[in-house]
Amino acid sequence: MLRKFKDIHTGEICVVIGNGPSLKDTPLELLKKYPSFGANKIFLLDGFTSTYYTVIDQYMIHSCTPRLMAWSSLRELPRRTEFSTGYAPREMFIRRGFPVPGSNQINCVVEAGFSTDINECVIMGGTVTFANLQIAYYMGFTTALLVGVDHNYSGMTDKKPGATFVAEGEDVDHFHVEYFESGHIFAAPELEGTSRSYEAARRVWETDGRKIINLTPGTKLDVFEVGTYEDWIKGE
Repeated sequence: MLRKFKDIHTGEICVVIGNGPSLKDTPLELLKKYPSFGANKIFLLDGFTSTYYTVIDQYMIHSCTPRLMAWSSLRELPRRTEFSTGYAPREMFIRRGFPVPGSNQINCVVEAGFSTDINECVIMGGTVTFANLQIAYYMGFTTALLVGVDHNYSGMTDKKPGATFVAEGEDVDHFHVEYFESGHIFAAPELEGTSRSYEAARRVWETDGRKIINLTPGTKLDVFEVGTYEDWIKGE
């Protein structure tokens, strides 16, 4: 049951992390200051463990399976032991149908809108960052700070949005060159669709007196209020 997460962070600030190239230059001081939501292959980021972890895309789940299963086994130890990379989140949210032991299963649906009740469903919205904004809302966070949301995929201009492809060579569109690992199948991003999803998130958060602020330098996403790292490292 996911009801145990309802409003457990009421009034707090969180960091919702995208995995764009700018994440390499995001200060760890900021990432560690607030409860955080990581996703997909965030575990490739050295020296950091997000509070929460989410993966919902079926291709990404398959690519991450060895890590997910290792993380699950570590949770059973009397005292938590971290991966060799130091990644061991507090809670993991995975799309229902991929029953990794110890994970929280979420019902992912493909439709328009923004779910305010993750116990019922999480709307896919074309990006796991959108899913994390729904989870953060349900937990009661008042402010979500976006980092690593470049909203730009210069290495995929030849890919049809939403189409599957086999990754080759170094990945230039994420913070790590092996994020889209060669030989693995992934789905190409759908930027127009994700922009609409982000607009839905903004409307729901703002209607409830909450806010989402994009701190990503040079972001191509123009849906949210923008801010700087420094403002949120120094104070709230």
